[in-house]
Amino acid sequence: MKHLFRYIIAAAVTVTACEPIVKDIPMGGVVAPEDLILSVTNENGGNKIRMENKTPGVGSLWDWGIGKSTYSVCETILPYTGEVTINFTGICDGGTVSTTCTVNIDKITEKIPEEWYLFANGSSEGKEWTWNDESDWCYGTGSYGWETSPDWDSWAVGDTPDVGEISMDDYIKFDLDGGANFTSYVDGVETKGTFVFDMTAGTEGYSIGTLTLYDASVLLPVDGYEGEGAGILSKFDIIELTDDTMVLAAALDGQIFQDENWNSYATYWNFKKKQ
Repeated sequence: MKHLFRYIIAAAVTVTACEPIVKDIPMGGVVAPEDLILSVTNENGGNKIRMENKTPGVGSLWDWGIGKSTYSVCETILPYTGEVTINFTGICDGGTVSTTCTVNIDKITEKIPEEWYLFANGSSEGKEWTWNDESDWCYGTGSYGWETSPDWDSWAVGDTPDVGEISMDDYIKFDLDGGANFTSYVDGVETKGTFVFDMTAGTEGYSIGTLTLYDASVLLPVDGYEGEGAGILSKFDIIELTDDTMVLAAALDGQIFQDENWNSYATYWNFKKKQ
């Protein structure tokens, strides 16, 4: 009888130990987009905008393409003109809700970084770029980090490297019509995307910043040796950027910056302002 009693107690303890203690806590709801209390405003059509979320209990994530903020109230200076779309994500107890707001910018009233003028003339009309036929090279490969132009192989206008043709009929365009827009025109085909740059990401003695393109890319946007097999390149080191010239470079993963054995390379692009 004593043994039977022990077995019953042990079984009860085992069952009790296997039953987790769960406290159900409801997650709460998600605010409908139409119930969000948001405003995006500017004064006198200027390029300084104010974003405000007055929705009770809803956190904020504002995204204006070239920047983000998690503050309920924030201000930023945009380089665009035209109708600008601001994305908003609200953080609720039960999840997230997303919507967009628009604001019209008629003029640049606040100073913007010089690079917006160098890339895109600081305007909605923008600036077009094509191959630099005034140089002895337009596209090529060179020692990664040691050189700022091709010292391995290079090609000029009219040449046909294995990865494609260098044609003056092809060009790219940066514009600020409602956003940081990028468009490539190759063989008569127009491909639209966007761009961002970071002038704090340069490497002393080599580059002055980085340029990242989305949904479209530069002319011959591939590695000089691997071609399309290595994918379309979209992030570039800015080697030089003036009102008239732009030199870019990109190295595949695995290439070593300033390789002491000189076995690593980058691909280089040389553009000029299209007249």
